[in-house]
Amino acid sequence: MDNTLTSSNAPAPIRVLLVEDNPADALLLREALRDSASSQFKLTHVESRNAALALLRRENFDVVLLDLGLPESRGLDTFLYFHAHAPQVATIVLSGLNDEDVAIVTVQKGAQDYLVKGRADSDLLVRAMRYAIERKHAQEELRLRNEQLQEDLNLAREFQLAFLPRQYPRFPSGSTLEASRLRFHHIFQPSSEVSGDFFDVLPLSDSQAGVFICDVMGHGVRAALVTTLIRGLLEECKPAATQPGRFLAQINQGLVKVLRQTGSTMFATAFYMVADAANARVSFATAGHPSPLLLRRDAAAVERIYAGNEPPGAVLGLLEKSEYPVTEKKLSPGDLILLYTDGIREVTDVSGEEFGLDRLIGAVRQRLRHPSVELLRELVGEALNFSASRAFDDDVCLVSVEWGGAAQ
Repeated sequence: MDNTLTSSNAPAPIRVLLVEDNPADALLLREALRDSASSQFKLTHVESRNAALALLRRENFDVVLLDLGLPESRGLDTFLYFHAHAPQVATIVLSGLNDEDVAIVTVQKGAQDYLVKGRADSDLLVRAMRYAIERKHAQEELRLRNEQLQEDLNLAREFQLAFLPRQYPRFPSGSTLEASRLRFHHIFQPSSEVSGDFFDVLPLSDSQAGVFICDVMGHGVRAALVTTLIRGLLEECKPAATQPGRFLAQINQGLVKVLRQTGSTMFATAFYMVADAANARVSFATAGHPSPLLLRRDAAAVERIYAGNEPPGAVLGLLEKSEYPVTEKKLSPGDLILLYTDGIREVTDVSGEEFGLDRLIGAVRQRLRHPSVELLRELVGEALNFSASRAFDDDVCLVSVEWGGAAQ
């Protein structure tokens, strides 16, 4: 049944679909709408849930008044079924006194409002419908914005992943992975769509590769934007990439200048090393980054690459004149250097205790002779098993640099 209920003021009719199988209740609601002096309504009345859904597939309505007791179902199930098949329309549930608790739950599940039949005068009914329509419009606008934001984040994630190395250099050039004197592997696991962690492997010569890893404060979009900036600085400062201390200093100066222009206080920890395949040697410097681990497979030992505390080296992005001392180490066949960000160490168990450096070293020691790919995968798995949520709250990045073949 289709009735246009007219009043003298509102210029555009509100299209109302009433789903009510009780003729008396339907009449009362129709009369309440007719008594309104502030709006014009186009009322359509059906007596079943299925008839309403069929009508919604053919016509548009501004609001639905849905009785919870219909021939096909009663109570909460009525709304849940209706809302699942018509989520786009603002829905007000109509409840008898005994259904009031159920009606409140329907609002939690997506209904815009509920009205107790027999208690809704014309003003209350009209106000409820207008508010329901406005709330639904606001929700739809928010949903569309969130969808666009999610699409933007997904695209940003694809760009960020594209910045990571897809193919590692071999030493000598053209050799197989197994024959290469330097071998690289990584695991990169953002905690959200985009990451504040970043790494890169820079081919520097026929015998040298630079390995850079950083962790920007926080995570999410702001941190990811800074990683993009740092990646650009890596390219800009590449002429200095054979000198770890100078390289970090130039990256830091560039980052400080840009961040000052934005007025943002952001910083990143970083570690950079130059691995020399010809001389079995690494030289490196740190900018407040966690010390990488050195796996001495021939000696069955795991140690921090810095034997004591890390040397002075301010984080990137705060102090323009920072200096970064350089350290060198010799490597033996089978040695592996593990670079990581602190997301893997900071995961917590149910009591709030962190996985921590000692557990990380212990987990590495248990897998000392595992192939690099397996080692990284199992370290992440052990940290996740330790986690109370079985998830990382921060970004996680692991990079391994292995010299020659595995020690026998």
